[in-house]
Amino acid sequence: MTLVKWKPAASLRRDFDSMFSDFFPRPVGLLRFSDAAWSPNVDVNETDKAFEIHVELPGIKKNEIEISFKDGILTLKGEKKYEEKKEDKKNNYYYRESYYGKFERSFRMTLPVVEDKITAKYKNGILTVNVPKDEIPEPKKIEVK
Repeated sequence: MTLVKWKPAASLRRDFDSMFSDFFPRPVGLLRFSDAAWSPNVDVNETDKAFEIHVELPGIKKNEIEISFKDGILTLKGEKKYEEKKEDKKNNYYYRESYYGKFERSFRMTLPVVEDKITAKYKNGILTVNVPKDEIPEPKKIEVK
């Protein structure tokens, strides 16, 4: 018999997040892709001038991260590779929570953004993507004659 650790909180959180985001759209909507091996944790912050997306990517090198923006969707891709060490052959792991493999996270921008001014910084395993908002023009008033 094999024991499998059940994580009810993680399952409930995913279901609740999905239900909540379906009913209450936000300026930055998360798009889910099922073919990714794992999904890094993300915090999205909105200021008056930009969206700041903070992604936890410990153990990933800067050159292994790909960021793209197309049709109002910001996509982050990468891969956390497992590097086998000599000690691994001596040890028999009983339980591991580390994730390895490809990941992909996408965010739909429902407000206009300045695409050519999107910036990204990577420091201490945290990727910070700054997506500046574009100014929304005031509606033009038309005088009725």
